[in-house]
Amino acid sequence: MSFDDLDLMDMHEDLFEEFGVDASVTRAPDSPATVRVVIDRGIERLGEFGQVIGRVDVASFLVSQWEPRQGDVLIWTDRLGTHTKPVESLQENDGFVAKAVLHG
Repeated sequence: MSFDDLDLMDMHEDLFEEFGVDASVTRAPDSPATVRVVIDRGIERLGEFGQVIGRVDVASFLVSQWEPRQGDVLIWTDRLGTHTKPVESLQENDGFVAKAVLHG
């Protein structure tokens, strides 16, 4: 049995379908695009000695839908309301899923 990139892509799509929310993302000056993202709220940022120095929201994007860049604006609605947050920085991109730290 082999585990190839197609299997990984199918797995990620299933996870995003189950745990994600529909959102819109805009990169100026382009029109908004509809994407499915997984939002992780309140992720701890650690300081030099392991102390918590802050909390951030992280959005995970399927790279096949959108590769986030600093300054992109993400809008989504969940049980807490409607949120509009710009991408502050990129945390990681493994070719399947890109994680972006959101500002605010």
